[in-house]
Amino acid sequence: PWLVGWWDQFKRMLNRELTHLSEMSRSGNQVSEYISTTFLDKQNEVEIPSPTMKDREKQPAPRQRPSQQPPPPGPQFQPMSQITGVKKLMHSSSLSDSSIPRFGVKTNQEELLAQEL
Repeated sequence: PWLVGWWDQFKRMLNRELTHLSEMSRSGNQVSEYISTTFLDKQNEVEIPSPTMKDREKQPAPRQRPSQQPPPPGPQFQPMSQITGVKKLMHSSSLSDSSIPRFGVKTNQEELLAQEL
């Protein structure tokens, strides 16, 4: 019972944050849609508002011929690297010169740590 209440509260909070993010910019809207379609079980759990009037004014409305069929409904996934303003992560060579301990910590008793883990 308490988990259900917590989950509902979390969804409301997430909905508020994603709504705010989507209203900030076009890339914010894209990130918001990506989060909702990728990480939420049901598409309707968090409703993402359509682009704001300011965003609509920037982009011309797409024309559709009467004979064209609309795309089938369903989530459309977009890689994060294709979202406006999100850059692909580049691996740096900053760690290549340093030695990382086998278990992530320096110890004089590595074998004892290995047995423990």
